[in-house]
Amino acid sequence: MRLGRAGGLAALVLLGGCLEAPELTHAPADAWFSVGVVNSGGSIPQSSSAVKIAFLSGKPGASTVAARRVASPPTVDGDASDWAGLPESTIPLVSPGAIMGMTEAQWTEEYTGYYVSRGACVAGEPCTRVPRYDYGIDRIRVRVAYDDEHVWFLFRWSDPTESRAWRPWVWTAGAWAQDATLDEDKLFLSFDAANFKPHDAVGCAAGCHVKENLGVFTDPIRSQRFSMHTNGAGQLVDGWTWRAARTGPLGLADDQFWNEVRIYGDCPDPPACAQACLTGRSPPCSVSMTQTNSDGLTPASPKWMGEGGLASNPAALFVSGGAPLAVPIDTVTVPADGTRIPAVALQPPGLHRDDVTAAARWADGTWTVELRRSLVTDDPNDAQFPLRP
Repeated sequence: MRLGRAGGLAALVLLGGCLEAPELTHAPADAWFSVGVVNSGGSIPQSSSAVKIAFLSGKPGASTVAARRVASPPTVDGDASDWAGLPESTIPLVSPGAIMGMTEAQWTEEYTGYYVSRGACVAGEPCTRVPRYDYGIDRIRVRVAYDDEHVWFLFRWSDPTESRAWRPWVWTAGAWAQDATLDEDKLFLSFDAANFKPHDAVGCAAGCHVKENLGVFTDPIRSQRFSMHTNGAGQLVDGWTWRAARTGPLGLADDQFWNEVRIYGDCPDPPACAQACLTGRSPPCSVSMTQTNSDGLTPASPKWMGEGGLASNPAALFVSGGAPLAVPIDTVTVPADGTRIPAVALQPPGLHRDDVTAAARWADGTWTVELRRSLVTDDPNDAQFPLRP
């Protein structure tokens, strides 16, 4: 927005929160992304098709977000008030099954077959592991801002429940058991990072292969069908995943990438560490944000509790990088029925996996999630947004 000129420079305009810089300025090339959300359960999101980020100029619409350069950037705190005046797009979301072109009957049949083949369900019986065909979330509101160094994303969507727990341990009837009915809300974002042009046409659905080879549940085809991946060597997708329980308390989204095999966490010294991921060599090629809170016995129990003791019922545990710290569990005291302990302990991830800063708030049936990343990173597995002259 331009109000006039002074000394050859366009004036900055205060738009209720962010200071918007002049339109005719250096900007990244237009880019495409796909966004998806999960409502308390599963890993297959309600997703958009490809959405264009118009960095230099453009009008907001159902498949375009008009990014704006700002002189006073938003604070990443889950509060959208400082985005006032910046253009917003309402992006349609499609159910996981429908975006893959599958009917609900096909979806149920194929995922039942998959879990039966893995011994997690019984043939001929209902399979409770089948992911939801439709989360019922049909739109998400998006804004994008940038300056000389960073790009910011604001996402808002309706969700009647705030789900910040992921399968916690619960003490019931004299034993620990994980409550698989409690799962976290999630936000997914993906970009073509190298040569995967189908992503720019249809979004993240280009990496879904469940509809291929219907009815085949033996490896290697099973692995090919039920994992996210590109179509060939040299193709990469940059994926950012915010999880309410497993990344949110760290103030991060998980920075990952897909290649022609599957999804991996970003790693500290690419491409060497990416090759280590492929071969499965140790030490781990990428340090994740979580450690499993289990003693590994049969039956299993948590090995950690919060430093406040069994009765503290913490929402999160931290190996490092936050509080309360995870400490060895008290095996002498009998917990009260209903005592809860997180199923994972959080820790700062490895280099590059921590590139995306995040903050989120849920209020009055709406999630607000803000993300920030440098326009350009030194990770070849990342999408890049360099400023053009």
